[in-house]
Amino acid sequence: MEHPAQTYTGRIISVDNKGEDIRILHVKPASAFSFAAGQYMRLSVNNAEPRYFSIASAPEDDLLSFHIRHTGHGFSALAFSSLTEGSDITLEGPMGHGVPAPPERPLLLLAGGIGIAPMLSVIRHRIHNGLAAPVTLYWGVRDKTQIYLHDVFRALADEHDAFSYIPLVSDTPCPGIRNGFAGTAVTEDYDDLSASSIYMAGPRAMIDATMPLLAAKKADLDYVFQDIF
Repeated sequence: MEHPAQTYTGRIISVDNKGEDIRILHVKPASAFSFAAGQYMRLSVNNAEPRYFSIASAPEDDLLSFHIRHTGHGFSALAFSSLTEGSDITLEGPMGHGVPAPPERPLLLLAGGIGIAPMLSVIRHRIHNGLAAPVTLYWGVRDKTQIYLHDVFRALADEHDAFSYIPLVSDTPCPGIRNGFAGTAVTEDYDDLSASSIYMAGPRAMIDATMPLLAAKKADLDYVFQDIF
């Protein structure tokens, strides 16, 4: 199903603070809106530099959610200084192709940092439609303070046998959480990735480093999808 890009107005319904440098905006579009899990939008307000953000909510939700990291400029700066409940913003999209992975293939999700945002959309959409095949999330961050959705994914894993959640920290060892990187962990856990679909979202360095690791484990590149943050 195609979701043509258009320009919408939206109103911020609520703002969740997730530590010092992450905020989640929950936005109500002024008109009917549809998208595919894994797509993104262009957000702007006033004359500030617009930015692109993945949609973190599921297509079935009434509100659109966006995870904003504090960069100190453009839309991000406004999100941490003046955007509050009731603020109006402009949304353009949806953009991108989403994650067109067949639901009957096992799905591996590899997130780095704020690349977790589209993963939440994909996971919740798959759960909504019934998990026809296992979905496994690897989320790599530098330290435990950056796993701002840790309890959310733990609860989903407890509730759904076909969903698995593996958090990782790379810099500061933490009891009970695996040390390392998402791409490396996948290749440690799987000898043959040829039957899996794989979706990666995170920094370019993460994705560039992970691609050859996946290829060495026989990943089918026709079923490897990526978003660079």
